[in-house]
Amino acid sequence: MIQKRFTPKVNTQRWFWVIATVMGILLGLGISQGVQLHEATAESHDDGLSELAAELDAIKAKHRMLQAKWQSELLAQIVPTLADESDDVRHEYVDFLEEIGSPGIAALVAILQDRDRDVRDAAVDALGEIGEDLAKNGQSTDTIRDALIASLNDNSRKVRTNAINELSDIRATSTETFTALIGVLSDGSKSVRASAEETLIDLGEHAPMTIAPMLAAALTSSASAVTRGHVIDVLGGIGEERVDDGKSGEMVVAPLLGALRDTAEDVRRNAADELGEMRATSPDVQAALTQALDDDSKAVRNAAKKALRRIEKAK
Repeated sequence: MIQKRFTPKVNTQRWFWVIATVMGILLGLGISQGVQLHEATAESHDDGLSELAAELDAIKAKHRMLQAKWQSELLAQIVPTLADESDDVRHEYVDFLEEIGSPGIAALVAILQDRDRDVRDAAVDALGEIGEDLAKNGQSTDTIRDALIASLNDNSRKVRTNAINELSDIRATSTETFTALIGVLSDGSKSVRASAEETLIDLGEHAPMTIAPMLAAALTSSASAVTRGHVIDVLGGIGEERVDDGKSGEMVVAPLLGALRDTAEDVRRNAADELGEMRATSPDVQAALTQALDDDSKAVRNAAKKALRRIEKAK
């Protein structure tokens, strides 16, 4: 009787650990052999020892870069093979990638396309954690920043909000970040818009000269009064933070003065409120607010009156 061959089903959770471990060992051996060879050479030559040591350090650095690249590519290649696995398995893989840090970035970026919202959300968390570590060590977070920006278009409100928060945590004060977050001020979710507002104020305080012109442009280009209102909130928030810290908030004053002439009543009222909150004492501000006392809207007139009182009290 011919006995049928039995092929055991490989547990996915086990084999990707095995692959990653084996590759790490092989790569490590390759590096150690190269290092040992050059260390032996260095020991056998007293002359020019410092030159050999410098060469050895360069070889070590090159091997570390190659190892990180190979590990990253291997880990990213595993992601498509997990498509048919359970959500728990894919979530465990995200946890593993977060633990190993930078080599797991490419795989985490790929997982941002996962079918399950919670898995995508976990990947955003993991990227944020790795990004914070990189930022603390003065390393680039551009790849992570770009991945988080892409997640601002996720169909899940939870994922979008989380991506905004992680951009704040990695201190991504780039024009790319500001452009994306200003766009989120038009998001369909009120809570997402609020998170974007908060993050723009937080990051914008540290890069006011970069963000102020971008916000001013958004005020003139956006057809949505709701969006323009959020832009006003951000400008005012940045101005308030800077004034509270004893710094100048003048870079946000000009856009707010322009907003006092907006076609939307709520935008004009909001601009008057923000000028009062940041206690902008320049003559231009006082003149504009005095003129707003004659606005057609009672709400705007009241806001201008209140702002003038605050400014006078601050003097």
